[in-house]
Amino acid sequence: MGSFLLGKLLAHYGLSKEEYIDRIAAPLGRLSIPGFKNTEDYLKAKSTILRYIKEGKSILCYGDYDVDGVASTSIALGAIRELGGKVRGYLPSRYEDGYGLNEDNVRRIAESGYSLIIALDNGVSCNKAIDLAYLLGLEVVIIDHHEIGESLPHNSGIVHHALLDYGEYGVSAGYTSYVFFRDLLGHDDPYYLSLAALSTLSDQMPLRAYNRDIVRLGLEAINRNKFKEFALLADKDVLGYDDLGFSVIPSLNSIGRLKKKADMQKLLAYFRKDGANKEELSTFLKVTNQERKDLSRSALEEISIDPNAPAIVAISKLPEGLNGLIAAQITTSYNKPAAVFARSEGDDERYVGSLRAPSLSELDLFKALSEAKVNMLSFGGHSHAAGVSIRKEELPAFEKEFAFMALKYPKTAQKESVCLNFEDVSTDGLRVYESFAPFGNSWNEPYFELPPLEASELTFAKGGEYLSSRLPNGGRVFSFQLNENNIPSQGHVVFKGSLRRNEFNGRVYCQFLADAMA
Repeated sequence: MGSFLLGKLLAHYGLSKEEYIDRIAAPLGRLSIPGFKNTEDYLKAKSTILRYIKEGKSILCYGDYDVDGVASTSIALGAIRELGGKVRGYLPSRYEDGYGLNEDNVRRIAESGYSLIIALDNGVSCNKAIDLAYLLGLEVVIIDHHEIGESLPHNSGIVHHALLDYGEYGVSAGYTSYVFFRDLLGHDDPYYLSLAALSTLSDQMPLRAYNRDIVRLGLEAINRNKFKEFALLADKDVLGYDDLGFSVIPSLNSIGRLKKKADMQKLLAYFRKDGANKEELSTFLKVTNQERKDLSRSALEEISIDPNAPAIVAISKLPEGLNGLIAAQITTSYNKPAAVFARSEGDDERYVGSLRAPSLSELDLFKALSEAKVNMLSFGGHSHAAGVSIRKEELPAFEKEFAFMALKYPKTAQKESVCLNFEDVSTDGLRVYESFAPFGNSWNEPYFELPPLEASELTFAKGGEYLSSRLPNGGRVFSFQLNENNIPSQGHVVFKGSLRRNEFNGRVYCQFLADAMA
């Protein structure tokens, strides 16, 4: 049975069986992560860090407030400690520090007696702050992956995939930090590998080639070594890719979205190899994530939305760190571009917004913002996720411009469905489906369609609140979105959705998770 589904998925992804075996489902033992080229800048970064370690001078690893920043900084801290360096880390607060190295913090770093700053997941656009660092007698090494501007900052070494001609696909800062410090250490470390894999998923890097390989290797390392930092957040001993995406990453990101300076540093303590109080810290992370969920849910209930607008612009009363999550939920619910704004901390006249576009939309948000005829204080981002800062009086003009952007690129492609037989919803089918994982950017999860089912024979759970019905082969179709009120009671119904693993009493079952009807 599984072989029939394999043929369908090979056709869906345009792969031969040989390509599938060699590139997609290759045994883990055949996978390896390539190193970086020994360019002048790369060698300078190595020699600078090793020199400061040897001289016993104080090093500060300055990261970012998201998972990629946490992972890259934690890898750097752990490796430098192993090498005998005198090092500390700092994660900025989005509310008190903003993104990247800034001049005020450079002055504080210099006054605190540090000699070298390693900027992780930031740095390539921090020209003014880094110029000040050199004026104050510090040196700076940059380990980053963000887009390089017109000119690079002054530096004592830079590690960036684009400058290293690494390959076709961009990589995360965590990936970059892992490969670099693996070279400095002279050996691999499965814990640092697992952090690099987490950052690759979190920063939505294209899951092709080496990015795909590092995520597969990282998940295996997490489960083989029983790294409790991951297990505690997922509340389970054996993790899958969904556990990383739906439990671990949101819990870590919630701190940067809601908390300030002191709490940010707890993330570095959590991922320190020899750190204590992991159980207590994991509870703090999960409680904060629940707070984030509750706030986001209440915001969606309060926000006024015009479902007929070509693009949705909303104002939130919540902290700006939640804008992106709320915008993403609106985009998913209405399949339209969304922009959510909140007042900036400390400046009631400045509004910070997060923009999201449907995953299959032709709208390139970054390009659209570049062309927008609106006075913006700043903007940045990618094709389907971007951020912007404007003055309060510019909000009406932005809303009109955002609607124009959406109308200019109106097409949103429909998901291409892979038609299943009922027999595909089985443990054999599940094994085939999971062999194509991990899914993500540039490697989308397949979207499936079941054969027609007799509506009158469908069954529901919790008084009709959820669809939960057996399939002719003994499998099950389930849905949180579809219920007795929105499914026809007569005729035939065709469900669309995904295959999912369901474990109960030590046994594995395959379940069809429906989210739409054809």
